[in-house]
Amino acid sequence: LKSQRWTFPHLYHTWTEAIPGTSMTLQVILIDTQVLAGPPAPPRRKKRRKKHHHQHPSPASSVITASATAEHWRWLEQQLAQSTADYLWVGGHYPVWSACSHGPTDFLVKD
Repeated sequence: LKSQRWTFPHLYHTWTEAIPGTSMTLQVILIDTQVLAGPPAPPRRKKRRKKHHHQHPSPASSVITASATAEHWRWLEQQLAQSTADYLWVGGHYPVWSACSHGPTDFLVKD
């Protein structure tokens, strides 16, 4: 089903728009913070007394590899370094900085 409202040409992508009524530009960079987080850690094995219920991994866990993570970081760093926009807006699922009770996303702040 194709949306007429949303366009996602890739897991991460960018575009630049002219700001109406000005001579300034805005570059939007959309990132996939799950890919930037890297491959999921292997699940810990716990001894359970109750019947074990198999949990299916999330779809993202099967496609997130160390090389995909490294490629995404390289792409993001390149976009940030090459931007000539007057304003730069980066968006993703996990917030880098947040005033909410969960706080910032540590791996995004550190990296």
